[in-house]
Amino acid sequence: MTNGIYQAGGRAVYGTITNRVVIDKPVTVSSVNGPASTFIFGYPRSLYIRCAYLTNGASLTGSP
Repeated sequence: MTNGIYQAGGRAVYGTITNRVVIDKPVTVSSVNGPASTFIFGYPRSLYIRCAYLTNGASLTGSP
């Protein structure tokens, strides 16, 4: 992922809960310049937006 704040958009995988980021393939996604430069925001309770949905051996890391 490139540097920045990810706080818009998303995709529902199952049901109605939206996921900001969906990684459903066996890949590793990492930030370009580390966890201090890339943020993924979800929203609890009323909006039900999960930060990230990972499956099938996928991984998400802040390490470049």
